[in-house]
Amino acid sequence: MKTVPENNPPGISPSAETKAMHQHLFQRGLKWLGGGVFLMALSFGINFFSIETGSGDGFIAFMYLLTTAGAAVILKGLVDMLGF
Repeated sequence: MKTVPENNPPGISPSAETKAMHQHLFQRGLKWLGGGVFLMALSFGINFFSIETGSGDGFIAFMYLLTTAGAAVILKGLVDMLGF
């Protein structure tokens, strides 16, 4: 009886391969999450300084754009980390 070799390299089980893939996705999710937190902090900073200086009208659209982008990037990071 002839056996068919699997695509896995010798010594690496499918569970180790799956674990490495999940670890890679988790690390990528952490990077996305960090980027989203940075965008949200930048949006908060713009909001804080525009209120302090009284020039709130010029940065409102930019602030909401950064907040929306930050929330989307955070969601992408969480999806990668949780494996959906």
